[in-house]
Amino acid sequence: MKLTTLIYASQHPKATTSNKFLRAKMFEKKHEYRPNIELEYADKITCLVKKDNRLWIGREDGILECHNENVKFNAKVFETEYDYLESEEIKAKISAFEQVNDGSVNDIIYVGNEKGIKVFKIRNDAPTIDICNDLYSPSYRISEIKKCPNTHAYVLNSLSLNRSREYLASSDYIKINLWKPEKMSEPYNIIDLKPQLVGGVVFVINSCKFNPFCDGILAYSSSNGEIYLNDISITPKSQEICSMKNTNTESIKSISDFAFIDSNLVISRSLNNICLFDVRSTKSSIFSKELITNYDEQNMLNSSDAIYEKFKIATDGMFAYSGSYLNSVYSVNVLTGSQEEVLVGEKREFSTDNKIRLVVAENDGFTCVLNGSVFKYIRNK
Repeated sequence: MKLTTLIYASQHPKATTSNKFLRAKMFEKKHEYRPNIELEYADKITCLVKKDNRLWIGREDGILECHNENVKFNAKVFETEYDYLESEEIKAKISAFEQVNDGSVNDIIYVGNEKGIKVFKIRNDAPTIDICNDLYSPSYRISEIKKCPNTHAYVLNSLSLNRSREYLASSDYIKINLWKPEKMSEPYNIIDLKPQLVGGVVFVINSCKFNPFCDGILAYSSSNGEIYLNDISITPKSQEICSMKNTNTESIKSISDFAFIDSNLVISRSLNNICLFDVRSTKSSIFSKELITNYDEQNMLNSSDAIYEKFKIATDGMFAYSGSYLNSVYSVNVLTGSQEEVLVGEKREFSTDNKIRLVVAENDGFTCVLNGSVFKYIRNK
């Protein structure tokens, strides 16, 4: 398969325009939004999720926002707390999110911070008949219905509901727990890496999610460069059915995130690589792309400050999107492997301060976070 890479206008021998010309040619910025967050919060936005045409923004100050044409509200869901048992401060920042409709006019949301999970019910203030006719009030009610503190000993990084909404998975660096969403009582531990760490195998869990196309398939990516697929319907402890490893990259192999394109195809992101796998043939990948090929930029990427970042990846089924340290977002065609680099900031410049870590797929485009602002880009027809 032939892979093509975007040539920047400033690098082309006949170019007379700037990178902004290429950005406008391929993608159009549709919207920019900057939440009012205190300067003491350096990361500002720490979670970005797109569910049912709603954009959920989790903030470092513990505030959750929701945006679409009919919904726009924010609520304080976490406060900074002190864990006297562990003698440490639990930050308010939102690290993970899931949402489901309860079958009526209420939304049930699951929100995680560093150590715990809270469950809320959200309802628009309009009468039920108006909501059924897409007539909404500008105000919403949000009520806490469950609090599960200190459920993870390490930083919670993922929340994921399976397709039937029967199970909710939560994960930190070492463990994956399974919950019954309607109860949220004691979780059941299905993955625990601690015995392996004691035995000398050193790797951690970076991301965990259910396959949205297959009810019982749970997958997680690890710092050793593998994605593991488990079937929770085989045994109570779950059964590993396969694993996938990208052997075609020389860069850091730790897989920070992955996304299911369909029931068989999985696309992953490591520090400088995007890789497409097929679970039906795990011995080799369909394609593997190094994102930065410039030698000087690779040296900067492999510096001590840069290598620990975990970039998210999202897909709409045709394209996969993931961010960078270059004020830009990579757009990869999952059918052909062709790549574009979309400039979001003012100029293409390497900086660990200008990272785009969070990205979600939109209709014909993507939404991402850069320096505390949310940008929405649409692909030009």
